[in-house]
Amino acid sequence: MAMIENYLLNGLMIGVIFGVPAGVVGIMSVQRALDQGALAGFVTGLGSSVADVVYAFVGAFGITLISDWLQRYEIGIGLVGGILVFLMGIQTFRKKTDGTNHTGEKNKYIVYFLSSFMVAITNPATVISFIFVFSLFGITGMNSLTESVQLVSGIFLGTCSWWLVIVILVYRFKHLVTASIHQKLNRLFGILIMVLGAIVGGRCLLLCF
Repeated sequence: MAMIENYLLNGLMIGVIFGVPAGVVGIMSVQRALDQGALAGFVTGLGSSVADVVYAFVGAFGITLISDWLQRYEIGIGLVGGILVFLMGIQTFRKKTDGTNHTGEKNKYIVYFLSSFMVAITNPATVISFIFVFSLFGITGMNSLTESVQLVSGIFLGTCSWWLVIVILVYRFKHLVTASIHQKLNRLFGILIMVLGAIVGGRCLLLCF
């Protein structure tokens, strides 16, 4: 039991470290929480957390076949991700602050989840980062099924904690954001997302030469 708790705690610590919402999904989560409410922001972050869990499974179980394939096609996958992010940035920049959602109430959360999942899953470098951090924690990839599940569960909870913090903060200060400020934030968020997408895509193109 102590060993299992240790793996769960290590996973939680790794999740908190990896879950720092400083990238595209962090911006998307804040923007959607402002525009569509706290649940929309949390679901957006949840998509990224699930993608992290997928890559964490690869690292935790030492699945070299998958990790080798990801490294082999890293440039192509990353380029697709960069284009996807750039298009999302354009959509965010052009978004009006009328509070409406043209995807429909039933489908919007699925769209939010899948969009952030796709952004996160098209970053194959994540699995390499997980393997590196696992080595720092003395996790070798030769763990039992129970230990690996505990580890990955901790990572999931750790990353989700950040999204919960984000939506709470946005909910707390949302009343200070006027319609004018909201529109300016959408444009700022859109520009930041486009820049990040361009950086990812540009880096992949440079690696081709």
